[in-house]
Formats: sequence, C-alpha cells, structure tokens
Amino acid sequence: MASAAGRYYYRPLANMWAHRATRLVTVSEAMAIEMRDYFNREVDVVSNVVAPVPFRSAAKRKVKPYFLAVGSVEPRKNLSGLWRAFQRSSLQRDFDLVLVGRQAWGTVPDGIRFTGPVSDEVLTALYQGAQAFFAASFYEGFGLPVGEATALGTPVYCSDIPAFREATSGLAQQYFDPTSIEAMSHAFTTAASASDRPLPHNPFTVERMRSQLAVVLKNAF
Repeated sequence: MASAAGRYYYRPLANMWAHRATRLVTVSEAMAIEMRDYFNREVDVVSNVVAPVPFRSAAKRKVKPYFLAVGSVEPRKNLSGLWRAFQRSSLQRDFDLVLVGRQAWGTVPDGIRFTGPVSDEVLTALYQGAQAFFAASFYEGFGLPVGEATALGTPVYCSDIPAFREATSGLAQQYFDPTSIEAMSHAFTTAASASDRPLPHNPFTVERMRSQLAVVLKNAF
C-alpha cells in the first residue's frame, strides 16, 4: 500500500537488513505473520506503547458533534471512501467529520474538517469529545490511533483488518469492510445514535513493551 517510489526505495533496504539482522522485531503479531511469510524467518513482537497524554478539560464550548479520524493523508487510509460513506449516511447536518494528521501524499476530500497536526493534549481532548472514532484503512502495521481511542474509552468503528483487531483487543463497537461504502455508512448511522461509551482498555503498556523487549534481548545474545 506504499507508493511505487517507496517500494522501489525501501524493499531492497528491508531485504538487506533482514538478511544481516540477528533477529527480526516488529510491533504487532499481525505484522509478524506477514514478515515470517515474506522473510521465512522467526519474527519477534515488541508492541507499541499506547499512552495518550492526560488532558484536563477547560470550560466546555458548544460545538457541533463530530466523528474523529486520525492519520496521515495517504491513499491506504481510505479517506475518500470514508467521506463518501459519511455523505451517504446523510448525517452532515448534525455531525462533522474531523481529521487530525499530517499531509502526506494523498488528498483530503472536500468537506472533511482537516486540522493538520495538533498537540498531544489537544488530540486527547478530541478523542474524548468525539461521538465516535473512525478508521477506514485498507492496511496497517499496528494502528496507534485505534489503540489510543480504545485506551480512552472512545467508541471505535474501524476496518476489519488484523492490525485493528489486535490494536483494539477485539473490542471495537463495529468492524466493517473498508471497500464497502454501504457498510461504512451503516457504521456512521449506528455510531450517531449510540449513547453508551465503552470502558477504557489499554494492554499496550510500557511494562508490556519492556517485558517483550527483555525476551528478545535474552534470545539474541
């Protein structure tokens, strides 16, 4: 799901360093399965740490309810599909679709409220204030924003891909087919009428990362 130039540049480097490395390490079991198949070698997992920055809310302002998406602007994030699904849901009068992230090599669809990058504190506030979090990626290696939303108790609606299943610990409100505009539109409709919020859940702690890394280092030397 990278650009042709990116594949041309990084694939030879990946093959070279994988051949030289004592051990191969990645951030998710979903990614490890792919790497084991590609390199025909054992691959260890050292999970990302999910640690949203605490935010003390100030006086609340009256704002239009919104759905939140977080990620760089590039084709594999499927932002055009997400926007088309939001339009089909006919919720634009009552909700905004807000996107936080950096401009990469894609285009932000007209109509999405694009904030660009924000501070960690503001991002936490946006997660907490959202009606729901949406991620429609075709492919991910882990899915840090999905993990952050789950850790903060924000309802998550996301693509049914292995990395997102792992990052949410299987606790998303709904997993959908990212190639189906109808399925994503239905997810928006469901999220708009939901009133309950899930309990925060975060297994991706510093302690877990340290424990996994200690095993890798022990086996490497």
